[in-house]
Amino acid sequence: MAESTLTSLWESFSLTEEEEKENDVVVSNKTIEDAAAKVKHCLLALLVTEKNFSKEAFRSTMSQVWKLEGWIHFTDAGEKLFLLEFQNVTDLQKVLNGRPWSFDRALIAIQRVDSSTPSNASCFTHEPFWVQLHNMPLATMNDDYGSN
Repeated sequence: MAESTLTSLWESFSLTEEEEKENDVVVSNKTIEDAAAKVKHCLLALLVTEKNFSKEAFRSTMSQVWKLEGWIHFTDAGEKLFLLEFQNVTDLQKVLNGRPWSFDRALIAIQRVDSSTPSNASCFTHEPFWVQLHNMPLATMNDDYGSN
């Protein structure tokens, strides 16, 4: 009953012209440029696990494992999602190039931040892996077969 009342109230909700003008949000080009520049130093990391884990242990462990030259800031962006901000782009590239990473036997899916997409709309569908194959035919031991 309460749900239908709330729905009907929401359907009849509207702002006056004055309220609409007061609620305009104006973002300057400089603000957008500054945010886009900051995003170049950021990654999104998703810990792919069903288990509970210590976020502080994750931050501490990965900071040590990555052995970065500059600082790194971890910001919670969801239940198992983190925004990683790097002081140096070279450190960011080091983390990307060292994939795949894991923490407590769980995959850490990493992707670049897209400044036009909210973090909760990011889709982690791919993560690179190294695979070692044994006893392959000699004709298939080349870059063409290995890069598929």
